[in-house]
Amino acid sequence: MGTTHVRAYQSVGATLVAVLDQSEDRRSGAINNTGNIGSARQEQLFDPDSLNATDDLDAFLATPELELVSICTPTDTHIELAQRVINAGKHLIIEKPVALRSIDVQTIGEQASDAGVLCMPAMCMRFWPAWAYVKQLIDQRTLGQLRSLHLERLGAAPTWNDDFYLNPDRSGGALFDLHIHDTDFINHAIGIPEGVTTTGTANHHTTTYHYPDQELQVIAQGGWLPAPTFPFTMRLLARFEEGVADFDLARDDQLLVHRKDGSTETPTLDPADGWQAEVSAMVNAVASYASEAPATMQSASDSTRILEAERESLARGSAVHLDHSSVF
Repeated sequence: MGTTHVRAYQSVGATLVAVLDQSEDRRSGAINNTGNIGSARQEQLFDPDSLNATDDLDAFLATPELELVSICTPTDTHIELAQRVINAGKHLIIEKPVALRSIDVQTIGEQASDAGVLCMPAMCMRFWPAWAYVKQLIDQRTLGQLRSLHLERLGAAPTWNDDFYLNPDRSGGALFDLHIHDTDFINHAIGIPEGVTTTGTANHHTTTYHYPDQELQVIAQGGWLPAPTFPFTMRLLARFEEGVADFDLARDDQLLVHRKDGSTETPTLDPADGWQAEVSAMVNAVASYASEAPATMQSASDSTRILEAERESLARGSAVHLDHSSVF
């Protein structure tokens, strides 16, 4: 994800002034890329002589030109690093999940607010052009009211950094590290549910989100599958009163809108991906002295509370109610 963020900053014309990494190879700018989306390849990402490439956090934060920091380290290091960045007076983006406990997400949000710095959770699906388009359909009711939302996010178990990803105490398993995208989008697009019912396991699960409107059906399946050759799958199906929005990452035309009158539309979307769009939004917020980040830590805390309820539902084997009075 560090590589992804660097590419995103470069794509929006931001200047990379410092890199903090424990790996000497990565500090050299030579990157071997792996991940769910995009093929693996090696490239020279940056010239180490043109910036402050270091393994020392204090030296990194002391870089005079540094204004905005992306934290792309394992989840269990986020809180300490975020506090150090905030104390240094730098704005920051924290990769998902921000933390495995909603109280920790809330604490970092409060500390950033008190320090007067912008702090944004890197929830890229909010900014993914096709998904942002679907959010617009929901908000504007262009196709009438939303009646159902089905999401699917499946892939082979990560083969990189096994000590982190395959240790649920560190990563939260697929529930927190992969499925979080869909839970967060549901929270972003529809709001916090009254409760959740989750079946399966922490690494392959299906959640039903319960809302006061009994006709609204919201379901998300996520997981890491025990098959290294299984292709990464990302799908969305939103049924409205007057049509259906259908997204499939594997198609050439990833987003199709099928209308009740029998027509099918392929919307024209921004060519940027979700990472570029989220970084661009945060860079613009910093440059314009915005009072709030494009995605808030409050919303990240809310999404984490939903995930905590999903984890509890898995353990209990029953539905779990969400207490809306605890939203901050």
